[in-house]
Amino acid sequence: MLKKLLGKMGLTASVSHPTKEDIVIEGYITPQSAEQLLSTELRQAWLNHIWQHTSLSHEQFERLYLKPIQHYANLVQQFPASESHHHAYLGGLLDHGLELVGHVLKIRQGYLLPPGVPPKIKLFKVMRGLRLLLTRGYYMIWVK
Repeated sequence: MLKKLLGKMGLTASVSHPTKEDIVIEGYITPQSAEQLLSTELRQAWLNHIWQHTSLSHEQFERLYLKPIQHYANLVQQFPASESHHHAYLGGLLDHGLELVGHVLKIRQGYLLPPGVPPKIKLFKVMRGLRLLLTRGYYMIWVK
């Protein structure tokens, strides 16, 4: 009905849907996909470092490490890790998380398990090490 009325008046009813690029509000950051967030050179270097220190096949690495890291990237987006420390920049929390995993894997190499241990056991040991590292980090924050 409206189209018919507008047609008689020589007007057309055109609806333009805003794109993601159009919906940018000043002072806000547009959410990005995990692939976009992890595509920087530094983050790719950390992912490569993590993969090299896991001793897993590419498929196992993708399932046990990359998928959780991508989920983490989707959650933290561009949040800074702090207000005034070395990760106080956009994306600092994601960088901090990647660095933690990378350092834990490097530390874990001092506690290698015998050959033939299933990947899930290795991952459990890494997560345990990460928990210990985080606990010590939080303890150090509270002590200061």
